[in-house]
Amino acid sequence: MNDSVDGLYLATHLWSKTLANMVNRQGAALPILLHVKLDELRDDLLSRFGHIRREDVKRALDLLVTAKLAQRDRDSWYIAWDRLFAVGERVLERIIARRVCRPPATSRVGQLRSHRTRVTRDRRQRDQLELF
Repeated sequence: MNDSVDGLYLATHLWSKTLANMVNRQGAALPILLHVKLDELRDDLLSRFGHIRREDVKRALDLLVTAKLAQRDRDSWYIAWDRLFAVGERVLERIIARRVCRPPATSRVGQLRSHRTRVTRDRRQRDQLELF
């Protein structure tokens, strides 16, 4: 069984199962910025499902980049995980496919990173004010 896994199928599985489980373990509020390494993600899938190619996982993560749900940094990815909704569509695979075919103007990762930076800066300023 050396067939490659369909990228959209695996991206949907990652989003709905693997990444969702990571989010649940962290117990953080949504949306959340996840940092995943390719080999760690592949090893997790390999331990649960058997054979899976590193290239298949990379292709699925790159689809999430195209959909502006993730950003790549060498062999790791930053993923802005949240529940995905689309008007008139309830099937997650179709929602991701639409985002791949017609990506939004801005990346969710960039939005989440800038929000986290702003919140961190605001907390520091508030903490400094409380010292006096």
